[in-house]
Amino acid sequence: MTSLPSVIAMNVEPQPILTPEQDAYLRERSDWMGAYLVLHAWGMIALAMAFLWPGPTP
Repeated sequence: MTSLPSVIAMNVEPQPILTPEQDAYLRERSDWMGAYLVLHAWGMIALAMAFLWPGPTP
């Protein structure tokens, strides 16, 4: 039985996909997106509790 190496090194030259201007635009902080993500997370928690929480048993 042969064992595989735990890490396989790849010799790949990193190439920038985005220009520095595009990267800066995507990294800008957005307060609206942050608020949306917090509300979305709490909404998912509330829905999970509403639908998956065991109800009263007869």
